[in-house]
Amino acid sequence: MIKYIDINGKRFSYEEVELFHGRKKINRDIAAENLKIFYNIIKSAGFNYGLIFGTLLGAIRENNFIEQDEDTDIFVLKEDKNKFVELLPVFKKSGLETVRYGNNLLSMMRKNEYIDIYFFEEKNYWFKKIRTFDNKYNIKASFLNKPVGYSFLGMNILIPNNPEKVLEKFYGKNWRIPKPEGFAQPNSFKSLFSKIKMQLIRKLRICFKI
Repeated sequence: MIKYIDINGKRFSYEEVELFHGRKKINRDIAAENLKIFYNIIKSAGFNYGLIFGTLLGAIRENNFIEQDEDTDIFVLKEDKNKFVELLPVFKKSGLETVRYGNNLLSMMRKNEYIDIYFFEEKNYWFKKIRTFDNKYNIKASFLNKPVGYSFLGMNILIPNNPEKVLEKFYGKNWRIPKPEGFAQPNSFKSLFSKIKMQLIRKLRICFKI
């Protein structure tokens, strides 16, 4: 399906592709090519970004993409979303085609490998500032606000400034131990409350044989 994004008063068209977990297994070589294209365009853009989720986990733990991963994960600060969107025509000329666009998530694809861009919004939470994606994943704001350079696949790419703590938040204290289905777990209060609620409902159904 052809869709459009307004970029400074001009319509930017893209063909939407359905993306979902289990769609495919990552091709490390093509993913590396795509990340280098992305890096060469964004490194002089003047706003913060960095590796996140499974790509950050692979970079820190294995110095490569995780073999069982499916895509490349990048964070961008929500206030820089419009600046990032302005780069979409540039990405397109380099082969990275936009294939999904929403309020907090954008995806680009080349050779069937895609990059997910997560826009993390800053919020005040109990006297501290956090960054949140879709009110599902929360992280201390300063970790993303001040990313640091990290040597990965020949690039000095940006990552959160306390990557070990970020990975612990998303994957637990045993994040260094590879797991076949080790996806990042939602960690916001809303997500945790929903999880507890579902567990209680299951227990009640078992007790009362509903």
